[in-house]
Amino acid sequence: MPELLQKRRLCNLIGKHSSALAPEVLTWNDVYTRLNVAQAGGFDVVHPAVTVSISDPAGLAHLASGGGLQFSIDGAAAPSSIFELKVNSVELELDGASAASPTLLWIEHSGHWKMVPRPPHQGAVVEFALFPHVEVFNCSPGKGILSASIPGHAQSPSEPGPPFAFWGRGVIADFRVFPDASARDLDLSQLKALKFTFNCIGFVAQGAVQPSHATIKPASLLLPTGTIPSVTSRPALAA
Repeated sequence: MPELLQKRRLCNLIGKHSSALAPEVLTWNDVYTRLNVAQAGGFDVVHPAVTVSISDPAGLAHLASGGGLQFSIDGAAAPSSIFELKVNSVELELDGASAASPTLLWIEHSGHWKMVPRPPHQGAVVEFALFPHVEVFNCSPGKGILSASIPGHAQSPSEPGPPFAFWGRGVIADFRVFPDASARDLDLSQLKALKFTFNCIGFVAQGAVQPSHATIKPASLLLPTGTIPSVTSRPALAA
């Protein structure tokens, strides 16, 4: 799919521009390193999940017409006992959707996200403002419930880099979702709910109670019909 490859290349270009950021902004490899260091430094690595459920009729109708939605995961969704909560994978479920052929749904991590550092620095929330990163859900044909996940398959140890574009970014963030312009066989006219499950990585003090699964129903902002803004508004990024 040439259009898909073009968007992925653009995402990679956006990622290269992050090299000018301050050194305290972690690379994906730093995340792996810190996970190992944390386990040796009085913290356990945990894998909580945050589910976002959107059932607002106006928002769903807008998505069905080809428009986009923006939603935010607030800090209240993260238990106070967990630190440095990051995205590890994302699951999508479209309840009431149907597709006669494979179809794409784009999700963008806006680059604006927050994180609670581990002790002794946990008193202040760290806020980031980076470039957006986009990824795509590949939904198989079906009727009733369409589902997909990011990453779509387990990463081989021989594959370089992170498993997907916004792996390791904070989950307390703003997200945008758009159906792909090519998704002509996608029928969302009977859509009842849009659900994302963000499977996360985080730290808790050793011996602390494991955080539970959180479900939130955020308000959604209607975005103009079209493709993801970061894809269309940065055509000269490589220049």
